[in-house]
Amino acid sequence: MSTKAIVTSASPDLFPVLETVSKPCNSKNKIEKVVNWLGEVMDDEDENAAGLSAVQIGEPQRIFLARVKGYQWRVFINPEIISRSRYSAKRVEGCLSLPGVAVMVKRPKHIQLKFKREFDGPEEIENFSYKDSRVISHEMDHLEGRLLTHIRDEQDLKAVNNAHQKLKDRKARAKKRRKRQNSR
Repeated sequence: MSTKAIVTSASPDLFPVLETVSKPCNSKNKIEKVVNWLGEVMDDEDENAAGLSAVQIGEPQRIFLARVKGYQWRVFINPEIISRSRYSAKRVEGCLSLPGVAVMVKRPKHIQLKFKREFDGPEEIENFSYKDSRVISHEMDHLEGRLLTHIRDEQDLKAVNNAHQKLKDRKARAKKRRKRQNSR
């Protein structure tokens, strides 16, 4: 069992962290701690999950794990997309932070990414295509404080609005609960 959990739309007090732009991580200890937390959380997660960013566990650092190129999990530290193909494809995506929400998203078919695998390791540049490009682009959106709900297509507006309304309702209930507790 992990000491961290995925921040979701069901956690209204923590949810705003998902809209935080993540900062580069330059501390070896912090990187190791965050990577361990991400690994622990993913061990508890569905085997179909494709990636998890540090901000999704409440740590706005530029780190994520992803299943790409046949690897079980790969670590990406301080990643930066340095090029995108002009060709794109639309696919339905889900997100661990937005359970039950599926959104049609247009993503580049190919990207080139600069990143490190470990703190002391060399900076690498690697090309990713199709599903791998989509997974990495999704995680990069998290690092930029963007959720699927920010990049949605019009056809999914109803589902997104329902998810946001549920979040607003949860926040209002939580606020009322805190107010009652403080008045005692």
